[in-house]
Amino acid sequence: MPTLLSIFLLTYAAVIAVEIAGDRSLYTVASLAARFRPLPVLAGVAAAVTCKMAVAVLLGRTILLLPEGLVRGVAVATILGAAVLVWRGEDGGAGAPQTAPEGRGTHPVVLAFVAVFLTEWADPGQLTAATLSVRYDAPVIVWIAASLAVSTKAVFAATAGVVLRRWVPRNVLRGVAVAGLLGMAVLVALGVST
Repeated sequence: MPTLLSIFLLTYAAVIAVEIAGDRSLYTVASLAARFRPLPVLAGVAAAVTCKMAVAVLLGRTILLLPEGLVRGVAVATILGAAVLVWRGEDGGAGAPQTAPEGRGTHPVVLAFVAVFLTEWADPGQLTAATLSVRYDAPVIVWIAASLAVSTKAVFAATAGVVLRRWVPRNVLRGVAVAGLLGMAVLVALGVST
């Protein structure tokens, strides 16, 4: 039986590898971080991935039994909702990131949580975590390592979003973010995996 440290390191490496290679939430997080302050976005993402990985390790193989049409429908609706919220956000000034869209009641923490939590169930990262949890019978270690791996990916994506915000005008970022979200919604609706 491998040590807890080796299970942790194996899980972290495996989950971050499959998440970076085959996951669209990277683009969602970058888009949100380009539009809002990165810390609230990262807080929402961290909460979402922690919850999703808890489901993955607790349910193990059961996550594979979710109907593909249901998962796809919820993902498309969530992505479209995020696109509408980003599009309708008020501009708060020349280039200053917002903490929340004025008058809309949607805080970036909530928007990031919903955009990540309700999309991409049974994605490669969750499947890897579920498999390792079942294989090594170490759900807590796998959950922590998998959550940290996906949160690490989110930090990289948020950093990309912040860099974009510094060099690209807000109205262009809004259009690009909405176009990216709409493109992801179409890919998810068509069942195209990236």
